[in-house]
Amino acid sequence: MERGNNKHSPRVDEQLEHEVEGMMRAERPTHAEEWKDPEPAGEDQPDPGALGEPEDRRPAPPPGMTADEVVLRSDLAAHLTRHAFPNDVSGLLGQLVDGNAPDRLRDLVRRLPSGQVFRNVGEVFQALGYHEEDHRF
Repeated sequence: MERGNNKHSPRVDEQLEHEVEGMMRAERPTHAEEWKDPEPAGEDQPDPGALGEPEDRRPAPPPGMTADEVVLRSDLAAHLTRHAFPNDVSGLLGQLVDGNAPDRLRDLVRRLPSGQVFRNVGEVFQALGYHEEDHRF
């Protein structure tokens, strides 16, 4: 059985989907005429865009790590991509400067032991003294 809306024909469903496609992609109204914009939520209804994600629905950090460590490791990985490795402290710091990384990441890399070559972000993170996730096999 085909899933979908059974109140309209497939042609009408496609037309309705097309009407809101730009707004869904842009996450803002896309009509030039204000009267075409959908009405906002009522006073007694929450704004759907401001709800965010409830605490209990956020993914849990992997075993052995805190949520802050996951965010920090992700930030490091975003600024120290694969082409930055293998590298030493000065090379990694150069990558962070070239990539306009935040000062907090630069300060972390400055704390790394000199003379050591790092092969990936995991080794950098571990050398900084943070926890690694526990793998179960």
